[in-house]
Amino acid sequence: MIGRELFISENTVKYYVKNIYAKLGIGSREELIDMAISGCGGDDSSQDE
Repeated sequence: MIGRELFISENTVKYYVKNIYAKLGIGSREELIDMAISGCGGDDSSQDE
């Protein structure tokens, strides 16, 4: 779906996702969701002081 909208192949999308996961130090979509929910690795500038 993403590949079609961006006019890139499915393999390219998989390659990019794999590299993003590696940079985040995770290995699955589940780990990505857990990271997003817990707020790890994010920008703290949106929190009130």
